[in-house]
Amino acid sequence: MALEKKEFSEGGCRYAVEGPYSHGDVNAAIVRCEGYIDASTVSAFEDAIEYAFQQGYHTVLHMAGIDFICSRGCGTLIVQRLAGKEKGLEMMLIGIQEAVRETLEVLGLDDVLAHYATIDDALEEGDSTEKEIAEAVRGAF
Repeated sequence: MALEKKEFSEGGCRYAVEGPYSHGDVNAAIVRCEGYIDASTVSAFEDAIEYAFQQGYHTVLHMAGIDFICSRGCGTLIVQRLAGKEKGLEMMLIGIQEAVRETLEVLGLDDVLAHYATIDDALEEGDSTEKEIAEAVRGAF
């Protein structure tokens, strides 16, 4: 299944969906995130994740370009994670900055969401599915 590269932007923030990346039977998309996630930009963030899942791809959120996420953005992560799981798809966060990691931790989401500092960390520490997804997108990092 081909994935049309698509960009979602709002309020100076950009979320670009690219792929597909494959390894064995695993197909994944990357959502490259830049800017911040607040009430004014969260709908574009949500649309980007939904698009990747609607195309049938595991989704890797490359979060290195995000320096802030509001509670609504964290809620979006949970809702989209659950929506993906209903379709048999996984979502991982790669490269989260310290401020975003602290927000996830304060909200108790750091144990709920699969997140890794680097793609190599996901390859070493992830469960078997996360390792397959990380291997699929490895060349794009």
